[in-house]
Amino acid sequence: QAAREARRPMALLGRYGAGGDHPVLLGVPETEYLKACFVRALQ
Repeated sequence: QAAREARRPMALLGRYGAGGDHPVLLGVPETEYLKACFVRALQ
């Protein structure tokens, strides 16, 4: 949402999730609740 509001192209630098002590269960998307994306604004 912030990238869209900035009206600037963004470069995705990395997408990360929880560590091994917070496993994601297949078929249960609610268990993938810890997420982070690092982006850089271009131009």
